[in-house]
Amino acid sequence: MKNGSIFPSKKDWGVMSSKDLDFKAAVEFYFGKTTFEMEPFLINHTIDAIDYLRYMPGIPFRYYTRGYCRFILDKKFKKFRFIELGSLFGAMISLLAEKALEDKKILLQIADVVIPTAIFIANEQNNYEISDEQDNHDLYKDISKDIFGDFNIRKDIILNALKSKI
Repeated sequence: MKNGSIFPSKKDWGVMSSKDLDFKAAVEFYFGKTTFEMEPFLINHTIDAIDYLRYMPGIPFRYYTRGYCRFILDKKFKKFRFIELGSLFGAMISLLAEKALEDKKILLQIADVVIPTAIFIANEQNNYEISDEQDNHDLYKDISKDIFGDFNIRKDIILNALKSKI
């Protein structure tokens, strides 16, 4: 599989252990589905959708993470007024920072979307903080540092881990 862009096969998922309930849930929700088919799951169950990515082997992880990064970078979330951006952005940048610290090799193969996604998310929070000071509070776009922490810190973790690719 090249750069996480080919649909993951059964072999890519590996052997499922009945004891690993997180992996079992990831397989149950994702196996056999394209990233396009998974967008409703991301929209309606944002935190779970991103959380299940942590329990996937490399190829499925890269495939679905690439798809969700594209969802963010292409601003598809703007079509869905009810999606909670703080959850979407916070969960994604936290997952990417976690992987950057634990297993940066898995991110290096999709650095072309990971790096711009991390930068985009941090910039969106910075832009929100500026507009929030001007009393333009928007519950739909509540991604404040007071609630979600500073996305710039997680962005820097990601960029530092992947700096050989920048």
